[in-house]
Amino acid sequence: MLEDIRRKVMKRLVKKKQESTKWHCDVSPRVLSKLEKNKEKSFDWMAEWNGHNEYEVSSVYNGVDKHKVDMKARTCSCREWNLTGIPCPHSICTIYHRSKTPEDFVAHWYHKETYIKAYKHIMGVVPGKNLWPETDGIRIEPPMFKKMPGRPKKNRRKDKDEPRRLRTTNCQGKEGS
Repeated sequence: MLEDIRRKVMKRLVKKKQESTKWHCDVSPRVLSKLEKNKEKSFDWMAEWNGHNEYEVSSVYNGVDKHKVDMKARTCSCREWNLTGIPCPHSICTIYHRSKTPEDFVAHWYHKETYIKAYKHIMGVVPGKNLWPETDGIRIEPPMFKKMPGRPKKNRRKDKDEPRRLRTTNCQGKEGS
């Protein structure tokens, strides 16, 4: 089983490393698709700058829905940007207000460079069992198989004071149960 797991991990490392070389952008494709959806949703919001690093973002449709975006801390009151590291529609609205690109504000762990670092290690190849060195120690064997006596009971055991089922005979004189 461990040998199968080792082989699967080895294949996965190679596969992920090869996938990262095909990326067209510095951000992973899955995050990029999520970012594109958030870009479309960002057009429903309007940003008001406070003169420092914070923005008040309100809905275009009603002024009741409002969020606070801190560009320096890279946080939003909806907490999506805080939790995922991907800019939410409110923060993308403020990013566009500053005339910047949302891809620059994605967390570093979604970037190609970090991804390559994570999969840079390789899994070593192990020779077959017939080439393993023999040891002088005691040979470890699996535990002895111990057959348990009898067959497991199918019915529950009734208490002594429980009435037993009586056998009845049908009208033709045959016993039934």
